[in-house]
Amino acid sequence: DRFRVQRETARANLYQSLVGEARAIRLARSAGYQAEAWQRLKLASEVETPERNLLQLRDEAVASLGDFVGQPPVTWPTFGANNYAVAYALVPQSELVAVGLTNGEVTFRKLATGEEVARHKHGDAGVFGLAFSADGKRMVTADDQGVASVWQRDSETWSKLHRFKTAASVQPGRVLANTVLLTPDGSQLLTSPMGTPAITLWSIEEGRSLIDFTGPNGELFFHAALSPDGALLVGVYRNIGAPGGFVVWDVRRHERLRSVPVTLETTLHIAFSPDGRFVSCGTVDGAVIFQTSDWERVLFTKGDVLYATAFSPKDSWLAQPSQTGKLLRIWDVATNREVTMLPHASDPLSSLFSADGEHVCAIAATVGQTWNLRGDATRKSLSGHTGYITQLAFHPAGHQLISTSRDNSIRFWDAESGSALGSQPGALIPSTCLSIAPDGHQFCTSDNRGEMQVWRLGESTLPTQIGQMPHGLGDYLWNSAFSSDGRVLAASGFQGVGVWRAKAASSPADSSDAPFEWIAKPTDALASSLSISSDGSLLAWVDSGAQVSVWDVTAGSRIALPTPISAYVPHGVAFLPNSRRFVVITESGQVHVWNVDSMSQPEFTSKSTPGQSPTGVNRNFRLSDDGRWLVIFGSTVTIWDMTKHEPLVSLPWSSSTVTSAAWSPDRRRLALGSSAGEVVIWEMDKIRSRLDSLGLAW
Repeated sequence: DRFRVQRETARANLYQSLVGEARAIRLARSAGYQAEAWQRLKLASEVETPERNLLQLRDEAVASLGDFVGQPPVTWPTFGANNYAVAYALVPQSELVAVGLTNGEVTFRKLATGEEVARHKHGDAGVFGLAFSADGKRMVTADDQGVASVWQRDSETWSKLHRFKTAASVQPGRVLANTVLLTPDGSQLLTSPMGTPAITLWSIEEGRSLIDFTGPNGELFFHAALSPDGALLVGVYRNIGAPGGFVVWDVRRHERLRSVPVTLETTLHIAFSPDGRFVSCGTVDGAVIFQTSDWERVLFTKGDVLYATAFSPKDSWLAQPSQTGKLLRIWDVATNREVTMLPHASDPLSSLFSADGEHVCAIAATVGQTWNLRGDATRKSLSGHTGYITQLAFHPAGHQLISTSRDNSIRFWDAESGSALGSQPGALIPSTCLSIAPDGHQFCTSDNRGEMQVWRLGESTLPTQIGQMPHGLGDYLWNSAFSSDGRVLAASGFQGVGVWRAKAASSPADSSDAPFEWIAKPTDALASSLSISSDGSLLAWVDSGAQVSVWDVTAGSRIALPTPISAYVPHGVAFLPNSRRFVVITESGQVHVWNVDSMSQPEFTSKSTPGQSPTGVNRNFRLSDDGRWLVIFGSTVTIWDMTKHEPLVSLPWSSSTVTSAAWSPDRRRLALGSSAGEVVIWEMDKIRSRLDSLGLAW
């Protein structure tokens, strides 16, 4: 018996040790950590001990999903023996990046994989400058000896249009020794050889120089950038022993606007954000961010020597390749926090985000590496909202997600790819609730002025307004809901609950032109959470005292409840499909199921409290369309299996609060929105598939 007890104790300790190691590896968040953490969980799952907890293992495994840092980078094929990368640029209207090499060639690579798709010969000297027109049909290459060539793409080949003779770089052999820029339409060229006092504007068609942009005091320029619209030119200068800075010119008016000191000894690089609102200066001490509206400094990110920086087109992220640290640092400019540090195989000198913001690469002299910012495809982040997410809803066909926010917009997303389809800015200011009719042709929204409107969803991206719904429910509506046949619509607000019925085809039009007619107001008191039964015969809501009320829509009367039923606002009650049963989360976080026809006690009470979290009790929830899964959200996210009456899995979340959730009709996707404006779609099938490799699938 003593040996048996020792064995069991050893196995229990081994299990807890392996789980603890997996958690520590995840929290340390070293690049590519997921494989190592999952290896520990796999071993833990094989330990025979009563301590083994399937839900604990599953939650720990899922906690690392969707995190791109947990995935290893893709390492590119090399550039060739004794051949080095010295220039780089995205190829517009493509998924390619072009890299200038010291052997005089340009290699075209897929940014996501580093796979080479083509090579182009510039000349015998190395390609130290590289740029493209906005349509990607013109390219300029430049060496460090003062030769710049403009090329026109014809199908897959590049034909030389003009050859320009510029000043030679004062620092030949350096990365970007000759900065070249093309105006967006490709008609003009700007050249800035490193260490020279002028940035020259050339007419490509005329083959001649137009003007030299110079500084007020004969500054020597080491790098330059053009705003996305081609209106502004900035040139970086250095002063030994004194602050460096940059000069700003109006390109079209050929006018110098101002000189901006960076107040650091050496400024190396400058880049515009994709929207042109900011510039980032790479220096010997980190990155300095300026806003272009007034050229005031807004941020300084302390770091390493930065020969380049790059803004993401999708997020507020700034990539900072560190040659001395052999890593790529990602910084969130909006929050002024470091997102992560990604170790690089060599000494990266440059970084580029893909046009869709889904990938970032860092290029060193001999090798490039790419990170997939989507992570492992189990999670998609939808960028666009800037304010609190009030409601989310999937189209009944499942192909589209609609979101409303306090940022005064309604947005439409492709549920498969996560890409933005369009927005309805300022339609309702701001939107507070959202519901979609079961046929997918109409949806209803309201705003904090109390206006309630019905919209028509057609084949086009943006909807058209059908009409406004008078209601008398106050200035703020919490929720609205359709019956499954679309014939009954209900809404709740500060001054009660309203019920509408779809107008018959012969009903006369009223001044609102809304397709529904008012039939009842079950209560005048504040009501938040709201749910309507599938057949539209029953309505349940939660009042300001967290008490549930039930209304018989057909009889037009309230159903007396022999026992008070407590719930929570604003997402605290939901009817199960095709039944007279509804779900609530209690004050303690338990799941209760009640039957309208037998209300003396709950039909089901969960033994555990899935609503409990380390920071309190989460009582907001969303039920899947088939009634099988329940997501409980707030400071944490837990999915509850309604058929097995047990927790299924917990999903990782950031520090912001989850404010809204929606299930796709087939339950394959779960969308979550937060108080910080985040919208995320979790792919439940892919999560299950990944867990299956550990033997932890549900």
